[in-house]
Amino acid sequence: MNQIERIKNMGYKIREDKDSTPFRDCNGTKIYHLYAVSPFNDNRETHIYIGDKYMYFLGENKVDNIEEAEDLIKRDKGIKIKGCEFYRQFYNLNNEEYCLFRHGYDLEVKNFLDTVKNKIGLLRYTSDANSSKTPEGEFTQAPDDCKSMTVFWNSSDVVYWQLDNGEWIAQYGFLIAIDDYAVTKFYFREEPTDLKCRIAYAISQVELKFSIKNKKEAEECLDNLKKFLEKEGV
Repeated sequence: MNQIERIKNMGYKIREDKDSTPFRDCNGTKIYHLYAVSPFNDNRETHIYIGDKYMYFLGENKVDNIEEAEDLIKRDKGIKIKGCEFYRQFYNLNNEEYCLFRHGYDLEVKNFLDTVKNKIGLLRYTSDANSSKTPEGEFTQAPDDCKSMTVFWNSSDVVYWQLDNGEWIAQYGFLIAIDDYAVTKFYFREEPTDLKCRIAYAISQVELKFSIKNKKEAEECLDNLKKFLEKEGV
């Protein structure tokens, strides 16, 4: 029994929002936004997150914080599941379909991008506007001995330093509106360079275009990335 069946057995109902446009069409499998209907809270509907955020299904149990929720999970009195995993199980997605659902591109593209990320030591990245009020949308406080380099003409210098966990962070920002700016943070396993930052940025643009379903621009960005890597001998 997978987690979705266990959640249903607890009394929750799952609703597909088929009145709206599908979130993604994965080789013919249409993925709609899902909602959990709770009989324990006046049948209130909760949207199932598309991404990596964890969701807790605790039935009649009441908690005041995450610590109490985690304690119930340890005692098998609730279910904890990532939103993306919820969709994978609900639609019984295979690896190719799940890759399309999560990223908008297929496994061939994913393997290519993963290979490039590994070559330049790119672990992950975030990019968000400060209006989001999230840590990703604000500059991480840099130490006094940080280094900087000019990489992009329309942004601040890229400031980089090594974190306590051994990773390297390279961050920069640029204005997107009056009093609003976007912050990008690249995390590397080794000290970043101008070239690595440029490649990391190119990867982020490929993934962004695919995620917002702009396939034509995504494929153009992917083709440009391949040409740039060939030119630089990466």
